[in-house]
Amino acid sequence: MKATFCLKFEVQILFYRTRFRKIPNMNTLCCDGRRLIPENLMHYLIFAILTLTSSHSSALCIDGDCQNGLGTASIDGTDYTGEFFDGEITGFALSVGSNRYCEFNMAVGETAGIRHCYLLDSQTHTLGKSYKGETKGGLVTIDRRGKILSYEIYEDGKLQSNFFPSQRVKEARLKQDLRDMLSELGQIRARRPEGIQDWMPLELKRVPGQEVPRYNRTKKPRSSLRANRSGKSGRPPSDSGKNNLQRLASIAAELNSNRRQVNADYKLSRVYVDPANFELKYEFMASKSVAALDRRILRISGETAYCRASKLELFREEGMPARWIYLDRDGEKLEFLTKPSNCS
Repeated sequence: MKATFCLKFEVQILFYRTRFRKIPNMNTLCCDGRRLIPENLMHYLIFAILTLTSSHSSALCIDGDCQNGLGTASIDGTDYTGEFFDGEITGFALSVGSNRYCEFNMAVGETAGIRHCYLLDSQTHTLGKSYKGETKGGLVTIDRRGKILSYEIYEDGKLQSNFFPSQRVKEARLKQDLRDMLSELGQIRARRPEGIQDWMPLELKRVPGQEVPRYNRTKKPRSSLRANRSGKSGRPPSDSGKNNLQRLASIAAELNSNRRQVNADYKLSRVYVDPANFELKYEFMASKSVAALDRRILRISGETAYCRASKLELFREEGMPARWIYLDRDGEKLEFLTKPSNCS
């Protein structure tokens, strides 16, 4: 019985490490101090697992530097272009597939914020927020003449039916969402790497019927990124090569993916970095009117979370405050700001 368990354990560890391209150490891959899979068979298993897993998602660098620089990687028939850090895109990114073109924000290889897409079959544009591949919040669909065809709300990638109590509330939320989305789209465009516009499809350069705000372009010193590479020594590039704002955005994306409901009165909808206002923002959806929420308790809990959470240490060090925003279904809003100075 114990031998059977150990054999399963050994195979599972082998599969996990090989699946993520972490080749196991032959001397340490064992259970209860014994090796149940002969070493020569191990090599065949590694080859078989690599062959099987690579068929599901094969990435190929087709242009530029897909490890630490500007490049284009082809994954399952879709080309992804952006600035790579340790083999993952962070910041502004483009994707070009057979039926859809998109521009969006990424954090460590995962979608993290605004996403604007053009669908070739329907010739329509969509604007929304995507986190780890799932749509969250509002999704607006616009035709090529600028007419808004639909406005829908998603939570955890699932469409929420009958979300709005009235058409008036829906129109007010749409107006606010659209303004925020266009602003965020303008912000990520201002931060996009120099030269990436050469890959940008013509269809993505405008949103029909809408004006994308223009922000002052922020250039990143690519020479410093190259200077921080340590590939020759066999070690991965140090975090000093990453822009601090991108590191903060990566942490926010992780916080967003781990959100959960801890109070019956409100649920955390999303966490994100607002670079224009240099703020970390927490958005909550209240199950009742925000006027009925206890402001004192909310303010204290916000300060406690911001000042004591280890994951927010970098935000405190960089002087980025946290804004806590509570929304109800009537479109009313309640918000608080926690600054690093509140922690002293």
